[in-house]
Amino acid sequence: KHNQKLISLNERIVKVKSDNYSLTDLETKKSTLETSLNDLFSQRDLTQSKIDSLEEQQIELEEYIDKFDEEELSNNLKVLVEAEAYLAKVENELEKLGIRLTSLEERKQHLDSHKYNENCEVCMENSTSILEQKSDVESQLLDIHSQIKDNLDIKDAYTETISEHLTYRDMDKQLTKFKVDEEKVSRDINTLINRLSTFETQEVK
Repeated sequence: KHNQKLISLNERIVKVKSDNYSLTDLETKKSTLETSLNDLFSQRDLTQSKIDSLEEQQIELEEYIDKFDEEELSNNLKVLVEAEAYLAKVENELEKLGIRLTSLEERKQHLDSHKYNENCEVCMENSTSILEQKSDVESQLLDIHSQIKDNLDIKDAYTETISEHLTYRDMDKQLTKFKVDEEKVSRDINTLINRLSTFETQEVK
């Protein structure tokens, strides 16, 4: 559009025969159009430069994304999440066992504090009952200690698994960020390409 106007004005300057325009008017219009066209070229070049820069960023981001084995990452994240869930259950079970252990130890301590007189039949009967209770409590204590040991071993195993797989969570965060950045760059490129197309349309009009 601007190019055609400049050509037309140049012709009119050479062949100025109209009473409506003076040579000065035509020269002024020509100068204005040249300035406008130069501004258009400048904006177009700047936009193209931004597109080139963003396309380089997009290529880099795509290369980073391609370095990830997403299937392996997904599988290891699943292992991590499951291990964390099982660890929480084990810790909850250990807490319950700890409460039961404290209760049994207090009961055993209470039973241990009982004294009896061998010459007192009632006392002897009570003593037998207490000894039976003590035996039952001691049996429960052995079972509790065994359960606690088993759960501590399981806890150690899950803790080790979590420690070995924590890096995959960081990798997943990295991958997600790269993908978000790449999508934003892609949108920005499309926006600038549309703008560039507008500039080019104005140039040819």
